[in-house]
Amino acid sequence: MKRLFRSAGGRTVEVAARVAGPVHRVEVQDAAAREVADVAGRWTSQGDLLVESGGVVRRVAVSLGPGATWLSSGGHTWRFAPVEATRAGKSEHDDAILRAPMTGRVVLVHVQPGDSVISGQPLVVVEAMKMEHALRAPRDCMVAQVWCAVGQLVDTGQDLVELSAT
Repeated sequence: MKRLFRSAGGRTVEVAARVAGPVHRVEVQDAAAREVADVAGRWTSQGDLLVESGGVVRRVAVSLGPGATWLSSGGHTWRFAPVEATRAGKSEHDDAILRAPMTGRVVLVHVQPGDSVISGQPLVVVEAMKMEHALRAPRDCMVAQVWCAVGQLVDTGQDLVELSAT
C-alpha cells in the first residue's frame, strides 16, 4: 500500500507498507529524507496500538476523525490527512474502495491481499452498538489491500478494503 499524507505542518509524505508475516516494512519518504522500519503491532482492548520496532515497544493512541488520523505517543502528537488527489484515476470503478459505513469496531476480516472474491462475498464485518454490518464485494474481483484488523476502531468513511479487477 502506498498513500500520500499531508502532516499538520503541511509537509506531504509518502507512506508505503508491505506485510511480511507478522511484521510490516514501513517506508516514509518526503523531499528531504527516507526512513525504513520493520514494525510489528497489535491492537489493545482499549483501542490503542502497541508498536514494536527495533526492540522498542511503544503505545500509540490512534484517533480517527473526519478527514484526518491523529497519532499520539511519548508526549508527541501527529496529524495525518490523506491527499485525496492521489486517488484520482486510480481505479476505473467507483466502488474500488470499501469504506466503513459507521463508526465502530472491526470484528471479522475474511480476506487478505491477493484473494479472489465473488460478488456479494462478505469481506469485513464492523460492529457498532451491538449491530453488525458486513461489507460485501460489489463484483467479482481481487483484494488489493486490507487496511483494517480485527479489534481496530474505525470511523465512518474510513478506507477498509481496496479492490482491483481480476
